[in-house]
Amino acid sequence: MTLDILGADGYEIDKDYSLNKTDLEVHAGNNVMRFTGLDDPQKLKSSSYNYAYIEEITEFTSDDLFFITNTLRRPRTDGRKNQLFMTFNPVAESHWVWQEKVLARDQVKSALVHSTHWDNPFLPDSYRQNLEGLISKNENLYRVYTLGEPGVLEELIYSNYDIVRNYDEIEPESVSYGLDFGFNHPTALVECKMRDGEPYIRELIYQSHLTNTQLIDLIKQRVPDTKKRFYCDSAEPARIQELRMAGINAMPAEKNVIDGINHLKTLKLHIDYQSPNLQKEIRQYSYVKKGDIVLEEPVKFYDDALDASRYVIFSQRMTGRQPFRSAEIKRALNPSVTALKFKFGQSKPAGLGSR
Repeated sequence: MTLDILGADGYEIDKDYSLNKTDLEVHAGNNVMRFTGLDDPQKLKSSSYNYAYIEEITEFTSDDLFFITNTLRRPRTDGRKNQLFMTFNPVAESHWVWQEKVLARDQVKSALVHSTHWDNPFLPDSYRQNLEGLISKNENLYRVYTLGEPGVLEELIYSNYDIVRNYDEIEPESVSYGLDFGFNHPTALVECKMRDGEPYIRELIYQSHLTNTQLIDLIKQRVPDTKKRFYCDSAEPARIQELRMAGINAMPAEKNVIDGINHLKTLKLHIDYQSPNLQKEIRQYSYVKKGDIVLEEPVKFYDDALDASRYVIFSQRMTGRQPFRSAEIKRALNPSVTALKFKFGQSKPAGLGSR
């Protein structure tokens, strides 16, 4: 993205600036732009900068911000002050960023810039329609994502998850993949390790405007064994077939949304900390709310990696651990049927027919 911006501004590589891909740096004259992650903020202790930019500050802690702020100590000769820039989408009024960096900010030493999707001339109309369409589905999500105002996310679907840093250390009993096709929306590929009946999930691809050829190349780069099972969006049979012809073991996923969500809610989900888009999605994934009534229907917005995760987890579930379908549960709760005395996925009560 940075290189695209430089190119759009008329700068030419090797003439106006150069790249150091090993150290993730852009050099222009005496200036250096360095890109880094914060898996360990203490790595920044010896760093020294004039400017720092943090994207999605809400994904960081106040301790992370402390380490970053302390790097802004590089001397200047132009009389200007070192500066810190932070961007984020508001999530909740109680978040530390909103409380400490917006409401309690020093208005003399800082500036607050508020924008919405209408301030971005590059967004496709389809994306704008999705954002504006939230007003009829979830007023709170509309306030947060469309208007850019703080809110309190309600009716969240998943709370049964944690963020793990030991993903690479997990010795799996099985490994498979979930793939949600997209174009204007991101194409999302996740890897799922199963261990002791619990899924460990890592985001591998999350990218818009991918052709099938580009997607196939990326899969082969990022997945060591394409003979593993890839559970794909069953609404795209032609794309699944093209993947199969390229040697990728692609197959249609079970796509029952409600049953899939209900199944995932019976499990403990472990999300790799290096999966930023999956983390963002699960923190806002909520049910449609009509007035005071919450419907058993997820808001169809910002859910691509979650769809891919549902495909792989629900499709590969073991027979003995399958949750019952909503209709079967209602039948079992009917007074005319034997009382419900079972745990999901372990035993079937009298009165339930075969699937």
